[in-house]
Amino acid sequence: MKSVPLSRTYTSGSSVFSKLEFREPKLVDYRQVGKAIEVQRGVVVTYPDAIWSYVDRLLKDTPPGALNDLDLVDALAVEDAVIDFFTEASKLLHDRGNSSSGSAGAPPTSTP
Repeated sequence: MKSVPLSRTYTSGSSVFSKLEFREPKLVDYRQVGKAIEVQRGVVVTYPDAIWSYVDRLLKDTPPGALNDLDLVDALAVEDAVIDFFTEASKLLHDRGNSSSGSAGAPPTSTP
């Protein structure tokens, strides 16, 4: 779960909010939406359409259309939150790959 504090309080219908909550993406989300960011020749490329598709999927407890009135600073904070999911997962993956294991770098296995 990721919480994004907003720069001000917004009202959408009967809903009032000053922060947004996002669940973490799952495999099904990734398979259906794809990459939100990637590195190409050392340059980070973002895919805004994918980022906002993730926002729509991952946003919790906010009515449809409520984000349309976000100020630019808050819209950028929302984009950053989605990008963070990917950068954090990538960092965990690389950290796990760089850690020592007991059998010549092979990942640990479990037995039933």
